[in-house]
Amino acid sequence: MNSEEAKAKAKPFDSYLERVGEKAKRKKELIASSKLWKVLYKLEDTYCNVYYYLFNYDLLNITREIKWFCQRGKRGYCDRDAWGLNSHLAMVTKEGLIYLRKNLHGCPGDYVTGEENDFEKGMKKWESVIDEMIFAFDQAEKCADGDMHMYLINESDEENNRMRGVIKDIAEKGGYESLSYQTKEEYERMMAGFDLYKQNFFSLWD
Repeated sequence: MNSEEAKAKAKPFDSYLERVGEKAKRKKELIASSKLWKVLYKLEDTYCNVYYYLFNYDLLNITREIKWFCQRGKRGYCDRDAWGLNSHLAMVTKEGLIYLRKNLHGCPGDYVTGEENDFEKGMKKWESVIDEMIFAFDQAEKCADGDMHMYLINESDEENNRMRGVIKDIAEKGGYESLSYQTKEEYERMMAGFDLYKQNFFSLWD
């Protein structure tokens, strides 16, 4: 086979490599473009929010904000919190547990048996229990706020996977980030954390 024949035979493969390269280049440009649009969208959204609060936030809304602020200080929740009490309680409980976890000085007596170095073991066990409760209420807050789709425990794994795919497809077509979908393991861990919260409710003090 002479050099001309070799070049002719290699030409289709070279053409294929060129097409692959062009396709990769277009994909890279598309990704860069979509990232740019996301940044621009966030900037526009921020601008609109700032403009609204500076120039269109009427006196009635300002008085409501002051009223709700005072209600929270007086009774721990305001009228607006009751519109989504599940979200509010999940957030407050989670943040309270995080503070408790960082400022622990002891653990429930049930976690200490009196053996040597048992207090340290009891503290570590109590910290891990609090961590699981924090996880549970963090998941609950995300689900209540609409940042995560809760796993449908009454549906099959196949149906949950189908729903996860539908949500992802809608997000891709809309050009925005897909809503996270809770896994079965996360759901079961969340419910186990709620059980720990119930079992240790009267020990949540320090």
